Amino acid sequence: MLGKQGKRDQAKETIDARWKTAESSLMKNVLRSQSLSESELETARFLSSAIIRCWREELDTLGKTTQNALQAPKLLSKWENLLTLQNNEAVHLRAHPDSLDTWIRVYTFLRCAVQAASSAIPSTLASYFEGSERIRDVLARDHGNVFGIWEEGEAMLDDDESEMLGFAMYIEGSYFNHSCDPNVGKTRRGRAMEFRTTREIVAGEELNINYIDTKADWKSRRKELLSGWYFDCKCRRCIDEQASDITT
Repeated sequence: MLGKQGKRDQAKETIDARWKTAESSLMKNVLRSQSLSESELETARFLSSAIIRCWREELDTLGKTTQNALQAPKLLSKWENLLTLQNNEAVHLRAHPDSLDTWIRVYTFLRCAVQAASSAIPSTLASYFEGSERIRDVLARDHGNVFGIWEEGEAMLDDDESEMLGFAMYIEGSYFNHSCDPNVGKTRRGRAMEFRTTREIVAGEELNINYIDTKADWKSRRKELLSGWYFDCKCRRCIDEQASDITT
């Protein structure tokens, strides 16, 4: 009988095998026979943007001379920063197994589209869509790390009058941990996300933002965070409210 680790290893092998099959499949007539939903097209656009940025960054790196590289300490590129974020592929697919079919469908579509337009696309860029590694790198960090984009730039997460327009990934912003009693607020300024402290910060205090609407009770908050961000919240507010429920 497999233990938890054995089941996780088996699940990863199954996921890897599905991606390998997609990589080796024939692309002929895929564009004609396959159409994407609107949400899948949005995912395809998001992935294309990320992969093109990765390609451009690597081109810039190759274009730098050794002398210039020695003049300043090496800074992580956006892509390298992306890879430092938590990989949520396995845990997300465990909760939402149908997502794998969607991801592979989007990858197959992109791969076929790039092949169909190969005469107009640099071969170095086209090669980025042959394998699934970079696509998986982005998808694995999408869930649990993206920010909601709201209609009003000044609106906070718990503003009932603001309409959500979509999602965006702000890599540095994803370094903030969550608290149900945050000391940092976030505001969208056009295409940028601004983070500002909301109260005086004492030395050594961790800076936290809120991932969800914090008006709900602690049980509801924990359930939402576990479902969408894959962790059981142990912030001070949750602990205090749980203790209060137990003693009353």
